[in-house]
Amino acid sequence: MNYNYTHHAKKLLVHHKYKLTQQRLAVIDVLDKNTKPLSAYQIKEQSSTAIDVATVYRTLELFESLGFTHKIRSVDGYIKCQLQDNHHCHHYAVCTECHDIIEMQKKHDHQHNLPKKFNTKNEVFEVTGKCNNCK
Repeated sequence: MNYNYTHHAKKLLVHHKYKLTQQRLAVIDVLDKNTKPLSAYQIKEQSSTAIDVATVYRTLELFESLGFTHKIRSVDGYIKCQLQDNHHCHHYAVCTECHDIIEMQKKHDHQHNLPKKFNTKNEVFEVTGKCNNCK
């Protein structure tokens, strides 16, 4: 069975007792149709539902906290999670020219010198450069 982002996102929202509001569904729809990171303003513009940008930001923060949407900081945009397993460490290769994103599964545990009594909730690791098409 292929990974269905929309189904997965709706399932996670319901599981965590969040309503499937028209605005949340509109943001899911825009993210699902795109493969490149989008700003909150771009999501607002592409939405078929009237939605203000503050609502888009709040929705994206919720989605990010649930792990099915990620913020790519190097390009200041949001993308859908492309991996269906429930992982908490996200690794990306980000092309600085065309903004293509490849989400990679972590192969090795990274050793961190974290303070004692500090547990990570989410790790994001971005590698930037140029993809083969932009070299």
